[in-house]
Amino acid sequence: MVVISSLLVDTLKDSKGQSFTLQAPAGIDLPKKGFIPGDNYFQSSLSEEASSKVAIKIKEGSQKMALFEAFPKWDGKDLVGMKVLVKCEGKCTTDHISAAGE
Repeated sequence: MVVISSLLVDTLKDSKGQSFTLQAPAGIDLPKKGFIPGDNYFQSSLSEEASSKVAIKIKEGSQKMALFEAFPKWDGKDLVGMKVLVKCEGKCTTDHISAAGE
């Protein structure tokens, strides 16, 4: 008989001797309403004023890193006539879009 231990079933003890079990990780693959205009998922930890004072230093002559010019600010108009290259739903990774390897 083979007994397989499961961290979601077995109890563990913390530093105070209290027993606990681990909970299964949870998260969302996609927002419940999909990606809709106005949803802001990135929350900066810096204010706009503070982030403007951040200096990024890259070693002179670096062949691995470079500073790039920022994209022009969006004019608020939607792009028209663009082709959709990939439209995915559900559990999709970059390997589904462009598989790695040969």
